[in-house]
Amino acid sequence: VCVEERGLDAALNDLREFRPDVVFSHNMSDLDVDRRLIVHWPVIKMLHGYLGTCVSGLKMHAFPSAQACGRTFGPACLALYVPRRCGQLAAGAMMQAYRWASQQRALFSRYRAVVVGSQHMGDEMARHGVPHDRLHVLSLFSTVKSDGIAAGAEPDTVLFAGRMTALKGGDVLIRAAARASRLRGRPVRLLMAGDGPQRGAWRSLASSLRVELEMNGWIAHEDRARVYSRAALVAVPSLWPEPFGLVGLDAAALGRPAIAFDVGGIRDWLTDGVNGTLVDPGGGEKGLASALASLLGNAGGHAGGDAVLQRVEDVECHIGIVRAELHGLGIALGMHEDDRAIGLGHG
Repeated sequence: VCVEERGLDAALNDLREFRPDVVFSHNMSDLDVDRRLIVHWPVIKMLHGYLGTCVSGLKMHAFPSAQACGRTFGPACLALYVPRRCGQLAAGAMMQAYRWASQQRALFSRYRAVVVGSQHMGDEMARHGVPHDRLHVLSLFSTVKSDGIAAGAEPDTVLFAGRMTALKGGDVLIRAAARASRLRGRPVRLLMAGDGPQRGAWRSLASSLRVELEMNGWIAHEDRARVYSRAALVAVPSLWPEPFGLVGLDAAALGRPAIAFDVGGIRDWLTDGVNGTLVDPGGGEKGLASALASLLGNAGGHAGGDAVLQRVEDVECHIGIVRAELHGLGIALGMHEDDRAIGLGHG
């Protein structure tokens, strides 16, 4: 059922003919869809970000310095939004985003269940009113397969993969690489995959600090194992509280350890001293540089992918958990084995 192609009324008519017993709403941003669905069927909502818990969805302040926000969403956020540079500095955009977040939060109590991808996001949703008995943490998974190509890595090479924005901390990583090079007495090389508004600035910064940098743009899914496995480790220098940080799992699937600031849902897949290093975000580039120098000098001393994948499910486990959650809800609703569920999502 495609709402965009059919229109909401026609799509709902199609659903009535299908007669689902439960609906899985995947990151749906059009809240009119959720509101209409809830009237007729129990709805499970999966959320991948700070939807309904933050005006901008970033959950961080940019002024006077980049810092994660631990506030509970509410009217006071409007007073802090501009002074703390929480998002787009336009009154109209701020009010529109606030109204949408308020409407999403108001729906939390009406969903039959809410699913998130990390314990951090589970705590966030519980703090914003989602009942614990309706809240489920469903670990995400990597779809990168090594296929025997991940054995060798280029020495002293660090991977960054993601959108090139200030929140992703690429400039912090570049400065840290320069420091780590001095600490080690040999150059640390950066391999950056992705694109975004900071690409040019990061390239200029690397040049000014004499950090060897290779930028590859966005990497097609089928090429990720080949490109990512060139690095000895992956860095996740995000300044904002990542809801999860999937690139760390991609690296783990290739047996590569990770270094990341200890923010958001990173702890769900990164165990300090086992499959990488967690860095106190208060340490900034100095802390990151120290961790880079240490881990590059001892990359073989971490368990890498095997260790983290003991905690994080693959795609089959993920599907199995979703099926179990739907089945459990079906029992509560009095559904039978041959009853049906339907999923709607927002890409």
